[in-house]
Amino acid sequence: MKMVFRNGQICKWYPEKGFVIDNKPIYIVGVNYVSRHICTNFWEDWRPELIKNDLENISKYGLNAVRIPVHWEYSEPRPGKYNPEIFKKFDWFLTTAEKNGLFVMPFFLVGTCTQFYDVRWRKGRSFLTEPMVTYAVNNVKQFVKKFKNRPNILCWDICDEPEFYSILPNSDPLPYKKELIENWVRRIYTGIKEIDNYHCVNVGFSHISSNHWGINVRNMAKILDCMTVTCYPPYMSTEFYHSFRNTYFVGWNVRFNDLFNKGVFSAEAPGGSNAYASEESIANYYRVTLYSNLINGSFGTLPWVWNDYDVSIHRKEVLNTSIHEPYFGISRKDGTLKPAGKELSKFSKFIDKISIHKWVPVRNNITILIPENYYEQINSVWAPIYHSYMVLRSAGLFVNFIWEEQFTATHNQPVFIPAIGGYTTSTWYLLADYVKNGGTLYCSYSGLNQLAASYNELFGIEVHGNVFVNDKLKIGYKDDRYKDKLDNEYYPGKSILVIKPKRSRVIAETEHRIPFLIMSQLGNGKSYLVTYPIEAIIASNHDQKAITEYNLHKLYFDIAQSSGIKSELRCINPEIESGVYRNGNRALVILVNHSNKSVETEINTEQSIKRLELVDTEKSCLKLSRRNKLKFLVSASDVIKLIIEF
Repeated sequence: MKMVFRNGQICKWYPEKGFVIDNKPIYIVGVNYVSRHICTNFWEDWRPELIKNDLENISKYGLNAVRIPVHWEYSEPRPGKYNPEIFKKFDWFLTTAEKNGLFVMPFFLVGTCTQFYDVRWRKGRSFLTEPMVTYAVNNVKQFVKKFKNRPNILCWDICDEPEFYSILPNSDPLPYKKELIENWVRRIYTGIKEIDNYHCVNVGFSHISSNHWGINVRNMAKILDCMTVTCYPPYMSTEFYHSFRNTYFVGWNVRFNDLFNKGVFSAEAPGGSNAYASEESIANYYRVTLYSNLINGSFGTLPWVWNDYDVSIHRKEVLNTSIHEPYFGISRKDGTLKPAGKELSKFSKFIDKISIHKWVPVRNNITILIPENYYEQINSVWAPIYHSYMVLRSAGLFVNFIWEEQFTATHNQPVFIPAIGGYTTSTWYLLADYVKNGGTLYCSYSGLNQLAASYNELFGIEVHGNVFVNDKLKIGYKDDRYKDKLDNEYYPGKSILVIKPKRSRVIAETEHRIPFLIMSQLGNGKSYLVTYPIEAIIASNHDQKAITEYNLHKLYFDIAQSSGIKSELRCINPEIESGVYRNGNRALVILVNHSNKSVETEINTEQSIKRLELVDTEKSCLKLSRRNKLKFLVSASDVIKLIIEF
């Protein structure tokens, strides 16, 4: 539904609802916008008729927001001297967008926008120290002062990808000194808030959750009103763009950035160039990622980017050397949508049709505990954490990431430590107290960096040492209930922890009688230990079958259930991610197939099903309908949406 703006409206951010205007939550389905005729400073080569036509088309296809760059040197050609033309053009852009029902999310201090833009009067001075920090604050404040009362300002994005200032001559190298980048963000944030305390303020950081660039996502979340996601697939050089491990990445970033109950949305995701993959592959990636983004708790999505660049500028810099950049667009030169654009338009219509804000998410919450030195060991811990997240999602569990400093012995969710270490002695003692207080802990061994003073007590064992595994690790079960919850063999290449059970019960062991999975009762709670780093093994395997065929999702779900988690509605499948919402006696269920093949899956319910409605979904996908069970065939890279009335 096209937004109608009026004077006096202000779009605000509420962490539990996202963007709200006139007390009405607005789920953002928009797109990043730069004009096709220039890469990318369209303010400099100003063609209002072309831009007007683009905004009309963006609105026509059901989108409700655009994110646009504001180039620093163009707006401030000399220090403290502002170009009056930028304010006239920005005003025109806001007015034209408003007429088309579009919110506008400007990102300032460019910087980086496909190509790199220096501020030449900087003369080699650091962006992150004086006097450039004060110039940055004052530059952004010029726009905020002039346009803060416009009804279609969505939020203020301080800068897109400030980590790439480092590429410009004589700039601070990566990783940044955290004191400098945090002061830079805090100063600009505070400057904006001095004159506009209503709009949300954020920064368009790129991939800071999975790279050590001196920018700590937790520390940034403390400063800003909310975090945003900018990311692209991590495995595109080894797997199809729409493969399992690529389509989960946006959702993982959403969860990793959702800190301190401030909320999160995707400001530059999904996105994909047809230089990387076919239009069909990119469309599949969009379809899966858009719904994964939604059910992981994001309050909006703005993919990169609206249009391809015109062929006439492909041989000019920066497109001449950035060879994949010309074809990121979701629309063609004539304004028609590519398949990815059609997926975005369909998603927008679904959000409106279903009135998504009327539905309350139902979440089986668990926690992955992040060590304070996460960034220092990121090369070894990121992949196990990411793969564990994917398995937890396929087990129907909702993942929260908590940093060590936030963790207490009274934490009220099951805690997972998937083959990562580096926690402090204090944290390991806290984990023991947490279990004694009734908590449930899962841990897989990562190496010597886990063996803290309280380790033996926590797991009811005596550590004897490590043995490197050279051959496939064969597993036998002492408890037959777990036979389908783990695999019978695991790839070699890591060390297994040799232990002697003291207070613990052995559930599975290797063919050499080394305990593999043990469970210990400690106080009022339980701790589970896998003595081999299975998440790290899965992560090191380039075949996604390692994720889907190890049955680890069944073990995760069993452990979550043992903690007291009750699922009124369950879909547990290694290739399906599910989201569940409730509205009275009705449930909205979204099933996302991350696999490149058709998958049969079940939904099991505690209550009897009275009525079933498929939403924008072919009836032929429903293979079985009983009182407490539904069975579906979900096509490759497809999404099923249904409403169940109980």
